Amino acid sequence: MKNNLITGILTIAIIVLYVLQFTSPSLQNTITEVEEQASDSLKIDSSTALVSIGDTSFLDSLKQADYSRIGFINMFKVVTECPKLKKDIESLEKKQLNLQKQEAQIYQDFEAYRRKKEQELKSMQEKGLLDQMTYQMELKQMQQKQADAEQKVMNLKPKAENLQKSQMKITQKRNDVVQKALDKINKKLQLDFVLVQDGMNTSVFPLNAKNDITDQIILVVNNQ
Repeated sequence: MKNNLITGILTIAIIVLYVLQFTSPSLQNTITEVEEQASDSLKIDSSTALVSIGDTSFLDSLKQADYSRIGFINMFKVVTECPKLKKDIESLEKKQLNLQKQEAQIYQDFEAYRRKKEQELKSMQEKGLLDQMTYQMELKQMQQKQADAEQKVMNLKPKAENLQKSQMKITQKRNDVVQKALDKINKKLQLDFVLVQDGMNTSVFPLNAKNDITDQIILVVNNQ
């Protein structure tokens, strides 16, 4: 008797659900809308998965770069303690110093001449011997001396340019020599980066492509 009662209740429930399915368009529409939204959501997710910032799988290739080996090079010390590099630098510095002395001497000579001439004119004026014509003549002579001094300095410009070119060649030679040495020792050290202090400047040079995160930065920036 009890089993028959339960069977009857289940039968009635199935009939009610069957009727509701075909007599309630709003319920059917709701179910359809939910299914469509779920489908659209899946489509959107699948299209954005490749560029989603939350997905960090594109960084997996960089995990091996977590612990980098870094070296340091003091270029000044390298040059001063390597005779074949020091020789070139010292020769260049002597030429530069000599050129600077020549330029300074030109200005000093003109300044000494100017002071002496001013004293002479002042003395002549105090003695009443300086007339307008003499003053104009002396002034013109001073202006000519100044122009001559400036021309002498200009004549030194080609020498300065040649020294600048020599400096660039010496610097390139130094860099090549150091690079060869670095390539040799890095076979054993396996450095990822090297910091190079050159005067007041410190530069960073990557030695291992695994540390290059340029493409990852571009991806994130373009999808922010």
